[in-house]
Amino acid sequence: RDSVASRGLGDVYKRQFNNRKHIANLETGTSYESVLRKMGVADFNELFEKQDGTYRVLYYRTQKTMGDGITTKDECTPLVFRNSELVGWGDSAYSLMH
Repeated sequence: RDSVASRGLGDVYKRQFNNRKHIANLETGTSYESVLRKMGVADFNELFEKQDGTYRVLYYRTQKTMGDGITTKDECTPLVFRNSELVGWGDSAYSLMH
């Protein structure tokens, strides 16, 4: 018998899988709007200005670290945009901005 909790957990795993699948097919240079249309609303987002442009980081859940039902940034993959163009993803791309 299927409980509400197990259905919710299944939805989380499906979302994580779909996010990983979409991220695996990304290409640098893709527009922010195009990625947002394909991926949907991010779990977290950041926006900041640097000398070389405006940066936006979208975080999508791609893994589970704790079974507490709360999504945290360490369970997400960051997608990094400069001036509305995808320049990279993952922790290494995020760390290169700083």
